[in-house]
Amino acid sequence: MTHIFSFSQILVLSTFLVLHTAARSQENEPTIKNLYTFSLVNGITRSSSELVTGTQRPGNALAISHGFNFHYTRILHPSFDLSAGAGFGMFPIDFKPAENEEYNIDESFFGGYFGRITYKGFTRVELIASYRKQLSDQFSLRLQAGGGIVHYGGFSLGASGYLGFDTTENQVQIYDLDVNFNNQAKPFATVGFELSKTLKNKDLLGLRISYDHSFRDAFNGTYSLYNGSSTGNYFNKGHYLNIHLGYTMTKTKRLQAIQAAQQETGLDPKAAKKLARKNMRYIDPQSMFLNISGGIGIGGTRVIQDPNDVLQKYGYPSFLPRISFEKGIGKQLYWEAGVHSQLFWNVQRFSFAPYSSSGSSAFYAFQFSGGGVYRWILAN
Repeated sequence: MTHIFSFSQILVLSTFLVLHTAARSQENEPTIKNLYTFSLVNGITRSSSELVTGTQRPGNALAISHGFNFHYTRILHPSFDLSAGAGFGMFPIDFKPAENEEYNIDESFFGGYFGRITYKGFTRVELIASYRKQLSDQFSLRLQAGGGIVHYGGFSLGASGYLGFDTTENQVQIYDLDVNFNNQAKPFATVGFELSKTLKNKDLLGLRISYDHSFRDAFNGTYSLYNGSSTGNYFNKGHYLNIHLGYTMTKTKRLQAIQAAQQETGLDPKAAKKLARKNMRYIDPQSMFLNISGGIGIGGTRVIQDPNDVLQKYGYPSFLPRISFEKGIGKQLYWEAGVHSQLFWNVQRFSFAPYSSSGSSAFYAFQFSGGGVYRWILAN
């Protein structure tokens, strides 16, 4: 007997098969609710001046802040999530001098950017809401908005520079700067977007661009140029344009391994977790790894003996990026090669009443490394 299916019957049957397959796929795919993100942040901020007397004032100085953030994200819906974050960083105080042809003073007089810059540490917390759009199997886009608080702590900076030290009469005060960070929390609003790529291990690599708008100035201060011929206010509103490079742990691969262990062995959840953890520790002898890391180092000048108490201890922080590559060559062996960079400072600070001054210079040093490593693998 021949039975001819109508178009509507074929459509209903096809829809049933698609829904059934999707349901089975969702059963096999673990539900991810929690994300953990670590990110390195570089932000651009600007210090500005306001003329009070005279005709000269420092330029509007752009400087780069550096920071490290951690975010915990709770996925409330496939298209919506909330993130709570905390972080720390270094805020730049950049005083860009006014040029003066009479005294042959230009930007190079202070040693360029690194000669002018001074860093102040800060901490921050924030809460961010995100709308998520899946662009493809590998890429997703998140539109974000939120707010938080940044705290710089109480800090006062006084700096001055003089030209000519042979006699007091011939000294010319190039600049005098007084900056104050009041010990208050600074609320801010943030907006941005993030493009994420799903890696083979189901974790995410994200590039985020954000703008932070502060509702209180980061610092306020005053300046004086060329023996007080020009004076004014110097301040930073605390706004940032940030670029974040983040790595997000989804634990998808771990949850899939636990599910597979339960289905294949019939173990209870606790035993399945133990077995999955053991299996996930396995590293193929021919594995290749690319490692990118970074840190912060602080170097400075120590003063051991100075009977006149003129030289003072002085230090500067620097960012320490490193990249390395490793390749397995056997069950217990692999080789590794890497390059590491560090910014070294030569800094001096002098204090002799009623004057004080400081100077600095910097250079990059690169270190290349390579060698073989023996990996000790235990039974578990």
